[in-house]
Amino acid sequence: MLKCGFYEKEITPPIGSELPGQYALRVSTGVLDRLYAKAAAFDDGNNLVALLVLDAVDVPDWFCEAVRSRVEDMIGLKDTNLVVCATHTHQGIPVGEAIGSHEDTGFLREVSRLAADCVALAVKALTPCRLSFGTGRVDGVSFVRDYVLENGEVRTNPGRPPAKILRPYSENDPDLPVLFARDEEGNMLGVVYGFACHQDCVGGKEFTGDYSSEVARRMKARYGQDVVSVYVAAACGDINHLDFMHNMARTPYRETGAKIAAEIIRLADSPAEPLAEERVGAAKEFVSCRYRRASREEIAAAEESIRTGEKIPRAMLAGTTYAELLLQYERLRKEEGKTEKELPVQVLMIGGVTLFAMPGELYHAFGQRLKAGNPTGKTLVATLCNGAYGYLPTPEMFGTNVYPAQLCEGSKWASESGPAITERAIEMARKLRAE
Repeated sequence: MLKCGFYEKEITPPIGSELPGQYALRVSTGVLDRLYAKAAAFDDGNNLVALLVLDAVDVPDWFCEAVRSRVEDMIGLKDTNLVVCATHTHQGIPVGEAIGSHEDTGFLREVSRLAADCVALAVKALTPCRLSFGTGRVDGVSFVRDYVLENGEVRTNPGRPPAKILRPYSENDPDLPVLFARDEEGNMLGVVYGFACHQDCVGGKEFTGDYSSEVARRMKARYGQDVVSVYVAAACGDINHLDFMHNMARTPYRETGAKIAAEIIRLADSPAEPLAEERVGAAKEFVSCRYRRASREEIAAAEESIRTGEKIPRAMLAGTTYAELLLQYERLRKEEGKTEKELPVQVLMIGGVTLFAMPGELYHAFGQRLKAGNPTGKTLVATLCNGAYGYLPTPEMFGTNVYPAQLCEGSKWASESGPAITERAIEMARKLRAE
């Protein structure tokens, strides 16, 4: 019989730690919600797979390696079978960013040990379980953030530009896929769920996991304090919580969390057939992706911006921030001396549910493609997995003024990269399914 185990550990930093996610120095002043590392493990008797999620805007490559090394030393779980990813909260642990906040390496080393322990303890908690899966829908809290203007321009979060907003660039993705795990008596052990909306709904200088913290609080209130809710950031590189077609007001993060939790509970209470399959499996491959490079004109414009203090026209970020990011990126590429890098693509299969563990911040069109190409028909998409890789927009976004395609360390991959990793993931899922 299939077994599963869940575990969570608090990883809230000391007040005064820096908050990444805004390209500005923000020093934490308090705690709205505690931060966690959460793990879910699944074992069919022959294979063991695990998912580890941290309340962080992203997770550095070296951090993931430290976690995987410690997990393998402790319980022998191989790299292929362990996914490490971030919830993308912008009020999370001090992982640092290109400009603004700084990485707290000492704190993160300790967290890497606690996070690895979390995986080991989830495995230790393995117990016979019954899995079920459902897909709900949550409307009115998430919105595509790239818009078409009447002058033909496409911009991210345009506010009130001179040109009128005509429409969102594409349709939204309100799907809410949920994997439920219950013990043999039917008691809830934990859930793994995904939703496509940036966890940047709060602002300010206090720690919180954003709307996923509120979901966890409500799930514990309903099913007991030992229930672990594991959130994965679905493909939401172009989706956030602001509706620029109407009032541009933030949906309060607790309200968003409440709506998501209510839909999870509705799915849990609906009659559902347990997943018939009792197998788990994993695959991991690497896809070579080309670095983008700035043109002479772009470098000159950035240098002029720094000299004059004027913002580069049509850059989304204020002041000289984008110019600094662009020039920093070019320095890093020259120092590295490489034209491409291999990005990790990973697939877990759990009782007939396919979890795509994807690098970076994928545009939601790639998430839709993964759902359509998934051979099992039951899909969870997790992004920001196995390292910090930045945005992966769709090819048509390159050459527009959308923020996620503006060249810097946060958007450095050539236009074919998103389609390449998406199609590779689908191939991997089909092969794993056939095996």
